[in-house]
Amino acid sequence: NKRATARFMVNDFASSIADCIRVLEMKPRHFGCLAGLGMCHQALGEEAKAVRFFREALQVHPGMEGPRRVVDSYELKGTINRHIRPQILRVASALSQDDAS
Repeated sequence: NKRATARFMVNDFASSIADCIRVLEMKPRHFGCLAGLGMCHQALGEEAKAVRFFREALQVHPGMEGPRRVVDSYELKGTINRHIRPQILRVASALSQDDAS
């Protein structure tokens, strides 16, 4: 896991991911590697994959604050996009139509 961390620090995310996967083959509940995979995928802009690994890390170690914040933020964004954003778009469209009149 130390090599994976070193590779992450120099932005070699693909190698860091590969190292974490090797560690998880030997120790599937290694929460450091699970969180590290989340961080790598987050750095690559792969939010859904990052959240998946952060959730796995939280199953092993529920007290991790960083992964908890990322997962909570992701879930909040999903709620906003599903429920609030459509309403905002409807209001904006109605206001736009009123301006055009």
